[in-house]
Amino acid sequence: MFPLDEELTVLFDRLNERKRAVALVASTQALLRSHGPDDLPTVTAAIQAYQEVLRLHPTNATAIAELD
Repeated sequence: MFPLDEELTVLFDRLNERKRAVALVASTQALLRSHGPDDLPTVTAAIQAYQEVLRLHPTNATAIAELD
């Protein structure tokens, strides 16, 4: 409806990034539940995933807590 509205475009981009971050948190939590925290490759993948979540959504409380 407003293809040239830069502010709206930025808002939609942020919304999409947050959606991706939420989905990534959910899949990472499922991965950790299925393989457990003692599986080194799983933990390594989870760390990378949570870092990506923070890149997409820097204030994501779950990613911050899990990386702590």
